[in-house]
Amino acid sequence: MLNIRKFFVYFFLLILFSAQSFAQNSSSSPYSRYGIGDLQFTGFTKNIGMGGISIAYNPQFNLNISNPASYSSVALTTFETAVIIDQEQLKSSTAKQEHNNTSFSYFAFGFPVKQKKWGMAFGLLPYSNVGYSMSETRTSDDGYPELHTYDGSGGINQFFIGNSYSPFKNFSIGVNASYLFGVIDQQRRIEYPYLSNYFNTNVDLQTSVGSMYFNFGMQYTFDSLRTGPSDSLKMFDKQMKNIHDSLQVMIDTLGKASPEQRAVLEAAMVKLNAEYAKADSLKKHVAHRKDKSDWSLTFGVTGAPQTGLNASNSNLTETYVYNAFQQIIVKDTVENVEKARGKLQMPFNAGFGFMLKKGNHLLIGSDFTMQHWKDYTIFGVSDSLTNSWRVSAGAQLVPNERAIKSYWRTVQYRLGFHYEKTYLQLRNNQLNEYGASIGLGLPVRRSAAMLQIGAEVGRRGTTDNNLLEENYVKISIGFTLNDRWFIKQKID
Repeated sequence: MLNIRKFFVYFFLLILFSAQSFAQNSSSSPYSRYGIGDLQFTGFTKNIGMGGISIAYNPQFNLNISNPASYSSVALTTFETAVIIDQEQLKSSTAKQEHNNTSFSYFAFGFPVKQKKWGMAFGLLPYSNVGYSMSETRTSDDGYPELHTYDGSGGINQFFIGNSYSPFKNFSIGVNASYLFGVIDQQRRIEYPYLSNYFNTNVDLQTSVGSMYFNFGMQYTFDSLRTGPSDSLKMFDKQMKNIHDSLQVMIDTLGKASPEQRAVLEAAMVKLNAEYAKADSLKKHVAHRKDKSDWSLTFGVTGAPQTGLNASNSNLTETYVYNAFQQIIVKDTVENVEKARGKLQMPFNAGFGFMLKKGNHLLIGSDFTMQHWKDYTIFGVSDSLTNSWRVSAGAQLVPNERAIKSYWRTVQYRLGFHYEKTYLQLRNNQLNEYGASIGLGLPVRRSAAMLQIGAEVGRRGTTDNNLLEENYVKISIGFTLNDRWFIKQKID
């Protein structure tokens, strides 16, 4: 039965921690100045440890929101949450700078509505983050130094509700209906440090987003143990018993039969013996497969159509000076536009992946995704973006999930890597990103819970053409809790 008290406890924690996460800025990259900011990986800690593979992943005791078709595989009510620690080094051709951020990563809740047929999930996670502060000195047309400063903060968040349905065995489809919302605040200032008779300029642009967004998924599994009724061991036992009983009747009748009847019975016995031998051989073959093999191969597809999000812009442009106490004195308002409505055009994206599994012992998979960011516009204006793609591969090994004497043989060990052509096209360079990751799934004794740890080391960008190179280390620490809800009690 549904435990209403637990449900509201989890839901309250979801809202409480999410409110905290909104108040934090989890990006410090100058590259978050472009587009809608740094796009966040939609997978969870477990996926991070495997290089980000998720499209063909259909776990029973975890959530995989990257492909909503996976929800129908969830066997128990599942709650997931995590924090992420991000250490970043920015490097130019002449200098280095380091930043550290810690923030809540995601909260999600899923459950089976009907076992192996219908599953649901909902949750909250960041979709993009904006956080940068940089300045440079230029020379004006009059030959005076100008200080140009750029600051940005905010981002877009995603609240989703997903459904998955399996119309027949080994095939499922799903959809995430998401509400994308948030505010991106960007400021640009031009100041004349040594000229008191020049007005400084400040431009404050706020973009608010609040709109629905949908993404879809499919999964199909080729199971090596997918057998028909004739391949059931019990069916073979029944078939062989019937043949044996028929043979015994014929043997008992053989001594009393006439020569003509005897010849017919012996021919029938030869035929039955051949059928018995064939059934026995097939039974041994199926038994061998069930003992020695538990392989399955899953293919997954995801996608989202090009979507125009509802957005509004507020633009305030002012001129100002500093007084003797370095306080800002506004001189004039050049422009003041409040909540001008328009569209933020999100691109079409698609992905394909496969995963090879051997029971709960081993899984190996790979994903390929692409996004058509050349179609991105905000209020009809494009940005320095281009089409992107990413390839990732990873694996997980569990030595023996049922080991009693050795805890470390029950641990899930993960590794992976990814390579990406990002959507940033700057100074005729499309920025690359690549990284390697490891992870652990640590079972919590005497409970249906697991501590998830994933670590990724990577690099984005280049120092060529006066660009920046980002070297990063991301550590995600997550928690998965399973419970039995929505199950009728047999005894009151």
